[in-house]
Amino acid sequence: MNGLELLDGLWDKATVPVFLERFVLPILAALVVLLAVTNPMRWGWTPRIIGSLGVLIGAYCTSRALHRQQHRKPTPHPLPNDPTRSSDRGDQSKGAVTAEPPVHIDTQPEELIEFFRRHTHVQAEKLVAPFLHKWITVSGNLDEVLDDADFGHVAAMIKRTIESKGEEITINVWMRFPRSWLDQLAMLKRGDPITVSGQLAFVNAGKVQLERCQLVRRG
Repeated sequence: MNGLELLDGLWDKATVPVFLERFVLPILAALVVLLAVTNPMRWGWTPRIIGSLGVLIGAYCTSRALHRQQHRKPTPHPLPNDPTRSSDRGDQSKGAVTAEPPVHIDTQPEELIEFFRRHTHVQAEKLVAPFLHKWITVSGNLDEVLDDADFGHVAAMIKRTIESKGEEITINVWMRFPRSWLDQLAMLKRGDPITVSGQLAFVNAGKVQLERCQLVRRG
């Protein structure tokens, strides 16, 4: 413990404030009254009154400061396992995994794409928003597999064709798998039928993207 910590500890224990408040300040008040009455320095009434008021104001300010110092509240410090610590909040702000179970919905890419076919882009985004981050299951023929090692995942794509307003539209469904799926996906051939479960992350007029995918069935 250094000298500042020792002084702060003595102050928190109210040793110094009690001494000043109960002994020093009363003595100063008595001296002020004595000097104002006896006037040993032969001052006029105006200097004596001004001097007395100055000392009294100074004593009042000192006493108030001591009182506030005695009743100050200690600053709380977070416990090691306190979930409100700033470090934990930072983790959350980085997308920490929550314990909430995934929500699966029975929706297909064609239904989501149709929002963009029938509405303006702004309207379609609002209609699609409730589906985002939900889990869906998609089937189709594999078209591509990419090892995206720089981002720590494997990307695969299936193509699905729908007919809308008298024309055929191709939907690209991109799926991102953890790298642990690389060996299994590398064994698949273009055109192989697969079924994948993933978390809906993005939709536009011709593309659906799934994250955190799992290969449910092949062939």
